[in-house]
Amino acid sequence: ALQQGDHPTRTFIQDRLRHDLDILLKEGESQGRLLALLQELNWNAAMCWQQRRYADFLARVYRFQEAVLRYLVEKCFGLPTDLSPAARERTQRRWEEGIRAIPGLVAYMESLAFNGEKLDWRHNNRTTHKALLAFALRPEAAILPASRRGFYAALVERVNALDRLVELRHRTVVGHDFQGVSEEALRQASPQGRDGAPLSPEQALAEIVRMIEADERSGRRANPYQEIADFLLARLQKGGRG
Repeated sequence: ALQQGDHPTRTFIQDRLRHDLDILLKEGESQGRLLALLQELNWNAAMCWQQRRYADFLARVYRFQEAVLRYLVEKCFGLPTDLSPAARERTQRRWEEGIRAIPGLVAYMESLAFNGEKLDWRHNNRTTHKALLAFALRPEAAILPASRRGFYAALVERVNALDRLVELRHRTVVGHDFQGVSEEALRQASPQGRDGAPLSPEQALAEIVRMIEADERSGRRANPYQEIADFLLARLQKGGRG
């Protein structure tokens, strides 16, 4: 589009889109890169919801919760969560060393059980991430400053409130079953907002991203997918050529 588009198209791309995700071009994992991926996933999920692709939306909810948990574990503990083939061995070594180095953490993790099975803290996954964050919120753990504990408690609560949507995902074709899914089912499984008002499913994701962006003092003014759609519609209505 930059090579063949007309002047308004090139200007739109250059001014509004071109450098938004430059951080993704960097090699390796980082907090900034993970946050950029999280923002993009939220926008992508919002478009699935608007297009009534409900199973696709649920697939992204699962990935979204997983990504936020990763982000929080890295932020609170400094533990690695990159399990790509190139990093897996290094991540596992640092993961186990890091958990063992925190007083009381191994004993806490080994005291937990999920679905009747003892938690294996060596597994770098959603269940372990949730357990780690629960430990971090304990005042006696001394992981988080007292002034930040309230923020992280609210954020973890919002992330865990996605569990009903995740369970719904597990029963669909994008999970482990073939159950159908509807807008009504998603709305019923959607959590309430922090003010107690009902949220639509895509609002539940957006609220979490806004909390993180406010904390990181980062963010974008609008969903770029929507901006692209609005730009193209305006050009078509004017009879313009893209």
